[in-house]
Amino acid sequence: MPGWLADNLLVIVTAVLALLAFAIAWLLRRAGARRGDDDEETYAYSEPALDTAALNRKLNSINLDLDEPPTDEPRRVGGPQV
Repeated sequence: MPGWLADNLLVIVTAVLALLAFAIAWLLRRAGARRGDDDEETYAYSEPALDTAALNRKLNSINLDLDEPPTDEPRRVGGPQV
């Protein structure tokens, strides 16, 4: 082995490993970006549309008068009314 290679072997191995790490990181980032683009396209059309008429009917059916007893709870027979 020549003297120059023996003296700089640590630097050469470190540089090769750094280039390999940068290449892997770049490939993973590129694959993640492509996967994110695919997810946006598939989920954009699968979300159900909001039915505003049904939402308004549900909101209008809610009774906000706190003096009336609720209709979905059974009334207690006897005992104090709270």
